[in-house]
Amino acid sequence: MAGLCEGGKEPSGSIYMPRERRHYSEKYSKDYLRAAVGSVLKNRSSTYKASKKYNVPFNNLKRFLYAASGPDDVVIPKKGRPIALTVEEDQKLVT
Repeated sequence: MAGLCEGGKEPSGSIYMPRERRHYSEKYSKDYLRAAVGSVLKNRSSTYKASKKYNVPFNNLKRFLYAASGPDDVVIPKKGRPIALTVEEDQKLVT
């Protein structure tokens, strides 16, 4: 059989298509995340109960709780790469 190595396995540098990567999106809104963090910090609710009540994953809620300095200060990072140029640099290139 052409294209197979000993034992019937594919060669390491095969010509086969790579697997598709799955892109997962969040199933909760930023408002629910803020409400869950506020519930834990203000109302002394448990992290588990807040995650179930607001339908936010438990580990995500824990991660945002560690980063939050207060109940109203939840920093939600933007997706994707950071912007390479500042607004001033961009305007300088345009003109």
